[in-house]
Amino acid sequence: MRCEAKHKWFKKLVFTLGNYKNIPKSLAAKHQDHQAAVFSGTLEKQEKYGPARKVTVCEVSYKNLFTNMKYVVEVNWMYVKGMLIHPHESFVPVGYDEKEDRPEFLFVVNILAWPQTLVCKKVKTFEYDCQVGAYEVEVDEELVKCTVDQIIGHRVVYAHDVLGKKFIASKVCFGGSF
Repeated sequence: MRCEAKHKWFKKLVFTLGNYKNIPKSLAAKHQDHQAAVFSGTLEKQEKYGPARKVTVCEVSYKNLFTNMKYVVEVNWMYVKGMLIHPHESFVPVGYDEKEDRPEFLFVVNILAWPQTLVCKKVKTFEYDCQVGAYEVEVDEELVKCTVDQIIGHRVVYAHDVLGKKFIASKVCFGGSF
């Protein structure tokens, strides 16, 4: 970082400290303290959650996935691993079928902060449509659990309706040979 970039920060610090006897030593000590505080935490992006609500498992549609639990905590959105995930909008890539040469997706239905799980519907991925520049997909009704570690890549994708069919544009390489 060039020297001029932190000049304003140091000027504010001098005024805040009010110590004018040995300014370079005071600024160096404060800068070292600041850097130690910054690097003492993790460099990974922190997980963030939207508004949460505690729900009993027997009241939800996905109760067969959590038979040994009494309560779960649902959230409206989740920010994890640099991805912002919204229910009923987001498709997450979870694999790549090498034989068929197409990605595998799950459609996010609910987001649980505790246990940290995504309740998803399975998605059938059909062939790549060169005219549209996207994969044709169809959402099944079967519900499955998905953890954040099962998501490949670092992007959530969205489907677009074209002539009554759903398509996921391939802005990134999901794997395979393209």
